[in-house]
Amino acid sequence: MQVADRIERVHQGITNIYLAEEAGRVTVVDGGMPGDWKLLLHGLARIGRTLADVEAIVLTHAHADHVGVAERIRVGAPCEARIHEADLDYVLAGRRPPGGRDRGLGAGTPSEAVALARTAEKRR
Repeated sequence: MQVADRIERVHQGITNIYLAEEAGRVTVVDGGMPGDWKLLLHGLARIGRTLADVEAIVLTHAHADHVGVAERIRVGAPCEARIHEADLDYVLAGRRPPGGRDRGLGAGTPSEAVALARTAEKRR
């Protein structure tokens, strides 16, 4: 669903992934839940883009419904991953930040969460 000029909302249930496009490049905002890979690819196809067009993923915070396929995007595109430093420690420790349900980080496997966080940590 297009929510603004060049901004597509990809959603299912509680998941919202935003695709912001400029000059043929895409920034993904939030990575949905761990099982949302096909949802992301479908959203990219809807705007005539592929994973190869993704240049960055930005995570608004480290809850499970935001980091789900982020590491898979980062590696598959490949692209940069960004997360606020206040959430970085939670990702590195494999803990959920305050608020939300106690489902852990949901970033796939613990090693994927740490890889994502270490990529973001290098940018500190």
